[in-house]
Amino acid sequence: MARLLPSSSDPEVAADPRVVGLDDEDADDLLSALSSSTARRILGALHEDPTNPAALADSVDTSLQNVQYHLERLESA
Repeated sequence: MARLLPSSSDPEVAADPRVVGLDDEDADDLLSALSSSTARRILGALHEDPTNPAALADSVDTSLQNVQYHLERLESA
């Protein structure tokens, strides 16, 4: 999960933020992944407290399978 939201407190993560323009070929995948309110809640929860999928499911009140689905979409986007 650390690759999704690199933080300054994690020295092993060396990912630079990337800006995706609306006409970028990756924009459709990114916007599609973020179009779900569940995905946005998951992303927000990860930003606050990076954790495992089971704990995320509890914190955003959804199933583990749903969390895994959205994490896969967010990571690939």
